[in-house]
Amino acid sequence: TSENFTREDYKKKNIEISFLCVDCNPWHLSADGPSCLRDLLIENGWSSADQVDQLDGPSDQKLLLTEYLSLKINQSAIDLISRKSYSDFGGLCGIAALYQALSTSILTRSQLFYLNYDLMRERLFEELSTEINQTLTDKDLLSQFHKYICGNLSYREKRSAEYWDTEAALLLRTKRDTEDQEELINRYYGAMLRYECGIARKFHDPESGSLYSSITLECQWNQTWSPVDYLHSCKWFQCLYPPEPPEETNLISDWDGSPTEFDEPVSYSCG
Repeated sequence: TSENFTREDYKKKNIEISFLCVDCNPWHLSADGPSCLRDLLIENGWSSADQVDQLDGPSDQKLLLTEYLSLKINQSAIDLISRKSYSDFGGLCGIAALYQALSTSILTRSQLFYLNYDLMRERLFEELSTEINQTLTDKDLLSQFHKYICGNLSYREKRSAEYWDTEAALLLRTKRDTEDQEELINRYYGAMLRYECGIARKFHDPESGSLYSSITLECQWNQTWSPVDYLHSCKWFQCLYPPEPPEETNLISDWDGSPTEFDEPVSYSCG
C-alpha cells in the first residue's frame, strides 16, 4: 500500500527542558559557631583546608573571609571587618553563608555582586514568598530556605502559582545562560577588568617604588591585555588588628576596625 504524507506530517515538535543544579549544603549550620570562619572559606571554595590551617588563627581567617566577601558582594571591606565573626544578624559568617546559599541555588555570581547583606536577606524572603521578618535570624532564615529548596516537592508547591509562573520560573530558566554570557563578555575584545588588592594593601611597582590602589586592563584584538599583561604584587601600607590587652589590665582597645597608617598609634582606655 502507498501512503501520502504532507509537509505537516514532518514537522518536528521541540520541547525545551531546563534544569537548575543546587548544592544542597546545610547552609544554616555554617552561619555561626567557633569554626564558621574556617568552614565558610573552604565551603565557598575560597581556600583549601591546608591553606586555612596555615593561617595564624581566627584573626587571619576573618581577614581573609573579609577580603573575599568584599570582592563578591556590594559591601565594603571596612564595613565587613568591623562586624563580629558571628551573630544572629549580620555577622561575617552569616553573610558568607547567605552568599553561599544564593550562589549555589538561585542566583549567579554576577547577580550577587550587586547585593549587600540586607538585599540578600530580602532575596531569600522573596524566594520563599513570605513577608520580610526582621526578627528572623540569619541562621533560621537559611534553615527555612534550605527546607524550601532542598526539601520535598509538596513543600515547594506551597508557593503561589502566579509567582512560580513569572519571576522565579524565569530566574531558574536563565540562571546558567546568564552566567555563561556574562563570563564570555569579560573576555571579548574591548572588555575591561579592574583589579584591586585586599584591605590595607596596594599594588607595588618595584621599578618606581610607588604604590597604587587599582589597575584596569583592556582586552585587545590579539588576545593580549593593555597596558600590561601582568599584575604587580600587593604590599601592606596600613596595619590591622592591634593586639588585645591582657584581661587583667581592664583595658579596652579603641580601634574601630579601620586600617591604621604606619607609624600612627592606636589607643586603649580603661574599662
